[in-house]
Amino acid sequence: MIGVVVVTYNSEQYIADCLRAVFDELGEQDACVVVVDNESWDGVVELVREGFPTVGVIDNPDNRGYSQAVNQGIRRCLERGCDLVLLLNPDTKMEKGSLAETIQVLMADEKRMIVQPLMTLMREPDRVNTWGNRYRGFGLVTVDGYGKRVAQGMVDRQIEYASGACMLVKASVFEQVGLFNERFFLYFEDTEFSQRARKAGGEIWLAANARVQHDYQRPLSPRKLGNFLRGWWRYFREGSLPSLLSSP
Repeated sequence: MIGVVVVTYNSEQYIADCLRAVFDELGEQDACVVVVDNESWDGVVELVREGFPTVGVIDNPDNRGYSQAVNQGIRRCLERGCDLVLLLNPDTKMEKGSLAETIQVLMADEKRMIVQPLMTLMREPDRVNTWGNRYRGFGLVTVDGYGKRVAQGMVDRQIEYASGACMLVKASVFEQVGLFNERFFLYFEDTEFSQRARKAGGEIWLAANARVQHDYQRPLSPRKLGNFLRGWWRYFREGSLPSLLSSP
């Protein structure tokens, strides 16, 4: 069984399209779909409960940050016996066949722990958001391939880090390396999690023929920039420098 976890924060404008695309991809598969909300005030919780009654909702009374919220969803999926867990941002839309393709790439080899589809820009689906995040030095990891045109004939390949906007993870990985580090409020939690998977001997892959659109915005808003810098500084000062690891 597959689990799907979506963390929301005032995501009403996105969530319906996101979940409709998820259910189109799931088809008749047995699944546990969970939305974890961090104290939204825009009606997203009510929309999910009314429009998607089969979706489990965890309605947090405060904003607990991404890591703590996504862990709540992951735990519920694991409790339901899910073998795979898909982590997905609410401002994404899975294109047709993307889930099946991502699963196929993940299950092709036992060493593969995490797979990320090719993330494209929602406003320009022929342009890349990220084809895997990359280490830039001094603890900084950013999206790779941003703004490049999606090329024909792209191939699946091993990458350094998966983007938390959409990653598929084997349930056994959480048992082996743990859940997300809740010291990270927002940003770099996917980096730190990916690094633990690599340290455990796992591989992270790009599913090049699986496409997921993401409403990724540059530049970051002041609030998001502040969270980004705090996440980077925590990752840097805790000594989690991936320069100690060989690149894939």
